[in-house]
This record gives sequence, structure tokens and C-alpha cells, in this order.
Amino acid sequence: MKAPAVLDSERLTIEPLAWVEAERLRTMLVREQVRRFLLDDEVPTPAEFQAVLAPMLAHGHRGLGLWWLRRRATTDDEPCGVVGLHPVRPTEAAERTDLANAIQVLVALAPEAWGRGYAAEALRRLVDHGFDDLGLSELVALVDEPNQRSQRLMHSLGFRTDGHVAGALHPLAVWRLPAPAVSKHRRPALD
Repeated sequence: MKAPAVLDSERLTIEPLAWVEAERLRTMLVREQVRRFLLDDEVPTPAEFQAVLAPMLAHGHRGLGLWWLRRRATTDDEPCGVVGLHPVRPTEAAERTDLANAIQVLVALAPEAWGRGYAAEALRRLVDHGFDDLGLSELVALVDEPNQRSQRLMHSLGFRTDGHVAGALHPLAVWRLPAPAVSKHRRPALD
């Protein structure tokens, strides 16, 4: 069994999120600028949010889950965002059977952290973790069509578009990233 690991990048410490922090995460995500795409512009109650969160945290034994993003160059303990690796939800997988066993990446930043490269930095490290440490063969992202910032982010990280699935408010673009044959972080197999 693999528990979600603490990951480091150049400027961030990426720490596993625990159930006891659900309300802290909900508080960050319900901010108007953040929830617009991530929560389909809804403000879920704490109980509704826990129902959304449960499947994302249920696969910690596989090394999947959600991670806080904390800036290392500050004494402020407040996270500036969250990233995640979790199975694609059954509603999207029902529409596209090729997504049934897919692992999805997620990123959300507090608005004051936007435009500083944290999302790309954190996702690059999470992608490396998925491929190198967990041995995943592919990652996907489902991005609201109007969310142009996230569309550009996925493209910049090497994801390629592969059609759409229905979303609650907008179609979701399907982005795919296959594992590289060789990764700079992958450890060579021992003979």
C-alpha cells in the first residue's frame, strides 16, 4: 500500500490533505473566483462538500488523493492551493468508457496565488509522482470549456485534447497525457 507522499518542488511543499481539513479546503474553494469552474459555481454545504471529497480521498492506499500547496519561502502556514490525483467520476466515465479507469489531475489556487506559476509547478511535480512513483500509464484532466487559463495550462504541460464529456454547466474538454518512456525523475530498475 502506498500512502500519499509529501512532495517537494522548487518553491512548494506539497502535503497530503487529511479529512480533518475538509472545511478549510471548502472555505478556499467556495470563493467566487475559484468555485466558478471547480464547483460549477455552487456553494456546497459542509455535508455536500464531504460527499464530493470522499471519492477523492478514498484512494489514499493507492498513493492518490489531494495535496495542499504551501509556499516554502514564507512563514505563513496558509495553503495557497490544492492539487489532486483521483479516479474520474462515474458520471463522466459513463459517457466515455475510455475514462472508466482513468486517473484525473486537479488543481485549484487561491486567487492571490494566481499568475505566479504555482499551478504549473505543482502539476509538473504531481505528474512526475503519478508516472514515476505510482507507475501510472496515463493521466487525464477534465477542464470546463470556458476555463481558458486551465486549457492553456494543460497544453503547456504536454496534455493533448481528446474530445469532450458533458459537465454540469459547460462541456468538459478531455485532456490526456501518456507516461513518457523515460522520465528525468524515474529511478532505473534494479537488476
